[in-house]
Amino acid sequence: MPGQPILLKALVRGRHWQNSATFCAENDKIARRVDPNLVHTYPSRAQLHRWLTGSLRGLPYADHCRVLEEMFPGWSAAQLF
Repeated sequence: MPGQPILLKALVRGRHWQNSATFCAENDKIARRVDPNLVHTYPSRAQLHRWLTGSLRGLPYADHCRVLEEMFPGWSAAQLF
């Protein structure tokens, strides 16, 4: 994955959510709609950094993928990473 452009990074920057606190606040808004139990289960600052830099071995946990797919309609979690 490293070396390839990360769609998630471009989408996050386009919405000005690259700050961890901002991203987590937006994540909570979406999580509340998807499943209220997912509120406050946003990624850690380090995990968000790994997401945005493509430093992943696979996809995030399923609950994170559900929230991300709702956050960015029209894109699958696999496409985001």
